[in-house]
Order: sequence, then structure tokens, then C-alpha cells
Amino acid sequence: MQKNHYHAVIVGAGLAGTCSVLALLKQFTSRGLKLAVLDKQDVLTPQAGNGADSRAIALSKSTYQSLLNWVDHAKLSLISEPILDIEVSEAGSAASSFLNSNKREGPYGYVVTAADLQTLFLQTLSESALSQSITWYSPDELIDYTADEQEVELTLNKSGRISCDYLLACDGSHSQVRQLAQLPVQTEGFDQSALTAIITVSDNPFSGRAYERFCETGPLALLPLKQPDQFALVWCLPPAQLATFKQKSAAAQINSLHTVLGYRAGRIRTIRLGATYPLNSYWMPQAYCQRTLFLANACHTLHPVAGQGFNLAVRDILAACQLLDNSKSVNRLTWRAADVVAYHQRRQQDILVTRQATEFLVRCFSNNYQPLRLLRNIGLCGLQIAPPLKQAMTHFAMGYRTK
Repeated sequence: MQKNHYHAVIVGAGLAGTCSVLALLKQFTSRGLKLAVLDKQDVLTPQAGNGADSRAIALSKSTYQSLLNWVDHAKLSLISEPILDIEVSEAGSAASSFLNSNKREGPYGYVVTAADLQTLFLQTLSESALSQSITWYSPDELIDYTADEQEVELTLNKSGRISCDYLLACDGSHSQVRQLAQLPVQTEGFDQSALTAIITVSDNPFSGRAYERFCETGPLALLPLKQPDQFALVWCLPPAQLATFKQKSAAAQINSLHTVLGYRAGRIRTIRLGATYPLNSYWMPQAYCQRTLFLANACHTLHPVAGQGFNLAVRDILAACQLLDNSKSVNRLTWRAADVVAYHQRRQQDILVTRQATEFLVRCFSNNYQPLRLLRNIGLCGLQIAPPLKQAMTHFAMGYRTK
């Protein structure tokens, strides 16, 4: 029996996977690209209520501009809230810094929930004139795969065998593809877990302002949401303290937040807890093998302190699309080892810089050694009065990278 063959198979149909499909369709418009998407879950059936992913995603300005190439501008605008200002401060200190956007450069970025963004991606794919070029194996599961110089062959639990020119692993930090390929991954724990929640406030003094508050227990971020007077909360805490916080009444939880935050974002009226998850950093020293590329969380998972995870994933996707575009040969995508190595070296440099910057923030602001606290306060004050340093940090927050 002849197996179905595709130019690329994307394993994992979360944000990174569906975003990869959109980007590939745009890159190969009118060139007959044939794709397959594989996921354990039935991703084509809309999730609502507790099944929806309420996590807030911070989109840098450069990521937002990339998404505008793949989705409708008006529809993306309807679900995203611009970040106009960022206040960075440390609990127990008067030092703080403000990053203020201007009319020329526009917002620093945007905030959208993962559920809304995934719904937009899937809607865009279903309405695309190229939707017939996508085959969905969902729900289905990868059992095994082999790769040689000619193609990749996958064995699926329900659908048997299929093959492809390129396999794109977008299946998360515990990637099944990575486990089957037996590639190493480096792991670092932070002794923290992340608490997510949606809070509603009154008397919010600043529209479009995001807050990054470094606390003794770990960083806390408030991201403005599209709904008026709502913020997405991400608070990093030691697991025991997180468990204690969850056991409190809503009123006590709100009081605890005000103790840490003050009233800089207004008075908290309601809190709705979301998911909690342990914080670990994953990184693949080699994020490729024969005809296989690892993207997004399958390749790297960051601490959420700087909100750079999805932005880094989009840069992975852009680079992978360019690599595949350059490999087009008649009706197949060829595997050129030298091109893949060069692509990997460029991606590893970006990943390394972003990882190191993120982990520096975590380690630096989690240390209560008094001289270090003094240096942090000086740094925050210096950021406020040193325009070149502030501009560099602004461009990093916007997602711009030096070529």
C-alpha cells in the first residue's frame, strides 16, 4: 500500500505548530506545498471554558509584525492589547524604571491570550484558499519514525505510515520526536513554580501599562488585557508558597497581591486563578538531525520573566521557513547539510543570547545579598536616566535583534 508523502510534517498543533503551517503556506504561496499536521488532541474542535488556554502571551513588536503577514490585521487587533509603557521595580525598594513608547516607534508589543491566538490561527487556516493542501492527523499519535538521506518515514498510531521531506518538531518541552531521536537536552531548574491568574481592577491609573515587579520570592508580571480593567498575572513562587497562596480565600489572595504590588495598577476587585506549572529551562545543544528540525519549546523552554518564549519561537519559524524555501528542488525539498548547519548556528546564537539574558534576570533579582540589592537599585535608577541603555533595553523588549 502506497503511503502518503508530504513536503513537511509538523508534529504538534499548538501555537508553534499552527503558526509554522501559516508561515509555510505564506512562504510557498502558489508553489504546491503539501503539508501534514499531527497532534494527540483533536485540535480542530474548539475548546471552551476550562478547556481553553487562558495564558497571556506577550508579543514583541517584531513578532506582531510577522503575524500580520499571516493573519488578518483587523482580527488580530480585536484580540490584542498594546503595551504602551512598562514599569520595572523591585519590592522593598524605591528604585524603579519606566519604558515609555512614543508615537514614532509605536507600542512595545501586545498581549493576547493563547486561546484567542490559537483560535485565530486555526480560523485563518480553515478559511485559507490553500487549506486543501493541509492534511490533519488529529487526534493521532507518533509511534516511531526513521530518517535517511531521501525522506522521513513516520508510523502513526491510527493512520499507519506516512513520509515527508522535512519533519518539524513543535511538540513541546517533552517532545516525543526528540525522545525518539534520542537527542540530548540540557535542563536547569529554578526552584520556582508559576502561578497564572486573571485579575480585575478599579481605578486603573494607566491604560496599556505592563508591570514587572521583582519580589523576594520571584518576579511578578501584570500584562494588560483587551477586556477593560483586566490584567493577566504571572507570579513566580517557591512551590510551597504557591500552594499556600492557592489555599487562601479570594480576599486573602487579593490582600497578598496588594502587599507585594501596592496599588500601582489600581485596586484589585476580583481574581480568577489559572494554571500553575513548575519552572524549568530546557535547551537542545543540537536542535536538528537527519531531515528533522526542532522548533519552539521542543528546542528551548525559557523562564517567563521576560516574556520572550513565543517571540523566540516565531524567530525559529521564520528561519526554518527560509531554510525550506532555499531547499526547494522540483517537487521535493532537499536536505543540504551545509545549509542546515549554518541555519542552526544562527539560531543557536539568538537562543543563547535570549536564554542568558532571561536567566540573568532570574538569578540577579532572586538574590537578597545586600550589596547586590544596592547594585540592582543603582541599575534601575541608571536605566531611568541613561537614554542609550534604556533604548537598548527597549529594542530588546520589542524583539529586535542585531543581524
